[in-house]
Amino acid sequence: MCSEMIVEKKEIAIKENEKLEAIEIYRDKDLSYYSYNYMVKVDEKWKRYIRWDNFQKQPHVDRYDETGNLVTSEQSRDKSLKEVLELVDIFGKNLISMDISRV
Repeated sequence: MCSEMIVEKKEIAIKENEKLEAIEIYRDKDLSYYSYNYMVKVDEKWKRYIRWDNFQKQPHVDRYDETGNLVTSEQSRDKSLKEVLELVDIFGKNLISMDISRV
């Protein structure tokens, strides 16, 4: 029996020069994979600064520097799109320097 897979991709404007890119993959209507990327526009280019995802069923948060290099990767609890949007809306660019693996 084949399972049904649905991929949803969203781009959500947060503030001027800030957005969240969300990819969610559902299997049989259950969320099995997510990736939420907090992006900031610098010099007319979008750069990823933070990514929350559950690749290989291990939720974690990754931080990137201004050149796109991975700086840290820490385990965290699963995050919903709603939770990530709330974090980004409240803390914005301050998230880059916060310990967000605990929130």
